Amino acid sequence: QELYDFIDSLDSHCPFISERTLLPKVETSYKTFEKDISQTCISQVYSTGVDISSADYEAELLLCSILGQSQKNLMFGAILIHTGVNRKDVTKVLNLIETQMDRLLNMDYDDAYLEIAKMGFKDRLVGGLDQALSLIAQAFLDDLLHRQLTTEQRIERIMKVTKEDISRVALQMNLASVAIVAENENEL
Repeated sequence: QELYDFIDSLDSHCPFISERTLLPKVETSYKTFEKDISQTCISQVYSTGVDISSADYEAELLLCSILGQSQKNLMFGAILIHTGVNRKDVTKVLNLIETQMDRLLNMDYDDAYLEIAKMGFKDRLVGGLDQALSLIAQAFLDDLLHRQLTTEQRIERIMKVTKEDISRVALQMNLASVAIVAENENEL
């Protein structure tokens, strides 16, 4: 409680505005660069319109987990997909990512993926109760966003997410940017 009182004393009492997103729907921007590197990197940014105060926040967390990506930085309504590939496989990998997004949209994946993602988040939340930095970060974020959710409430919200919820979030996703940093042609 002392930690919460301290964080509450900080000047973080401005209203959190959830009606806007840093990444509105835009036409996709494509950029390709060549560098003297050993592996090509693909980075895609999807705007989602889902922020940390949205009712779809937990569904977006689980969507990211099923895709194998990190949950952050969802506070800003964006998902980053980043992967390394051989230059000759860029088109194949981009198509594979699009196929996986379609599978999420169409709920065409085994229920076990969703259950595994839920258990992963539940374990992370429970495990965070034993880590001081995790507790501090959560308390700060809760104060900043003026929310009061217990760990049990967070777990309950995660466990309620359905395939339909994830599909709804996938439908909102918009590919905003693709950046490809490719190894030089002579590196092949």
